[in-house]
Amino acid sequence: MSLHTDAHERSHATRSPNKLLASLPPDDYVRLAPSLRSVPMRLRQKFHVQDEPIKEVYFPGGGAVSLVKALSDGQMAEVGTIGCEGAAGA
Repeated sequence: MSLHTDAHERSHATRSPNKLLASLPPDDYVRLAPSLRSVPMRLRQKFHVQDEPIKEVYFPGGGAVSLVKALSDGQMAEVGTIGCEGAAGA
């Protein structure tokens, strides 16, 4: 690789704190970037509701997203956690 390509790849890796986005090939990231926006997360914020269509995908850059399942008795159970290495809603 040329020095220019290496610098381009290092620049790409620092564009997103989300490791999944940062691992994309530069050309793929450039195509996706116009659709990305930063969304602040709040404690207990709902991103998706069970059994409803998913409209957006979230790529956490810090903190974590808990995947919870509503049980028949009304209780909630955490069934997964997504951090800066993944995506919620994909």
